[in-house]
Amino acid sequence: MSRAHPDPSRRPLWPGTTGPAVGTPPRARGSVRRTTAVDMTYPNGAGWLVLRGTGRDLRTDDDGTTEVLDTASIEVVVDVSGAPKIEAASIPELIGLPAIAGFRRPLITELAPVGSLLALLLDDVPSATLISGSSLVRTGRRRIPGSERQPPVGTCAGWIAGGDMISVIERGERPYFGEGPPALALDDGTDPLAWHELGDMAPGAMRRRRRLDICGGAAEVFFRDSIVELDGTDTVVHEYGITATVDPTTRLVTAIEAVPHVLPGPDCPNAAASAVDVIGLRLDELREHVRRNFRGVPTCTHLNDALRSLGDLFRFVR
Repeated sequence: MSRAHPDPSRRPLWPGTTGPAVGTPPRARGSVRRTTAVDMTYPNGAGWLVLRGTGRDLRTDDDGTTEVLDTASIEVVVDVSGAPKIEAASIPELIGLPAIAGFRRPLITELAPVGSLLALLLDDVPSATLISGSSLVRTGRRRIPGSERQPPVGTCAGWIAGGDMISVIERGERPYFGEGPPALALDDGTDPLAWHELGDMAPGAMRRRRRLDICGGAAEVFFRDSIVELDGTDTVVHEYGITATVDPTTRLVTAIEAVPHVLPGPDCPNAAASAVDVIGLRLDELREHVRRNFRGVPTCTHLNDALRSLGDLFRFVR
């Protein structure tokens, strides 16, 4: 039997999730921290999506001094009136490309080295375009999609046959649409370098934030998608935390744990166990391995995304 649909006014958490993270762990000495953000807005209605991505790689040396290793930014305007297509971009080579299916990976590797900050921002274009539609539904600018526009059954743990997400749609009820709890603050002001500078979000905007830390053999990934409701409340749609141990010599992942903080459906947390399948892989193998092999109901689209980004830390292991 299906569990009760989440009441947006109460915003309960599904079993198996821990709730939104609050604050950001201190930067360790001898570490590198990568932070990125991709903002998704529809400034002129529902037809045009603007993606603005920013990021920074920051090294904290053994004596506590810091060095900015890299910064990157992109801006992409997507026509979503039909099949999403890039109409304008800060990188001219992107103009004319499809924004979701068919976003050409070979071109991305030509524009930015694998594992680089810019490559990560570019890699977010398809997924950010896809999830941005949530903001239109949640703010009343687009009707709730019917079953014909939902992901295929078996896409991931949340869309398993007989699961709650599928069952409510089959009964003609309102589908789950990421009505998560309020996003707790990640910036408490104690460390002005904890994140790179980010602006405020207007109602209806979405933001994807990432934090990746590596210090010796200890790695950590934080991932959050959130939306600002019309009343100004920032609420979480997806959030994961990952901790991993890496052999600094071989760059092999020797241990990993994925913790679901917030996910849209009650079956979604079942995917967390799939993270252990990357144990024994080198960091620089993760992106391609996850892309090729992490599919179907044992997995989660957003966990897979976080695991791929973990692989980028191969650039900083020392």
